[in-house]
Amino acid sequence: MGIGEWLMTLNPALAGQKPAEYMDTAEERRLVSRAIAMMRSGAYA
Repeated sequence: MGIGEWLMTLNPALAGQKPAEYMDTAEERRLVSRAIAMMRSGAYA
């Protein structure tokens, strides 16, 4: 899955919302960044 597809996929770490919906504020972007970091660390494996 590419980043564009991932941004449009519902994500349980973001209250079941799409990451693309979390890009309006700095705090929302931090939430997406944390979700990415958790995936990279294997927290969702």
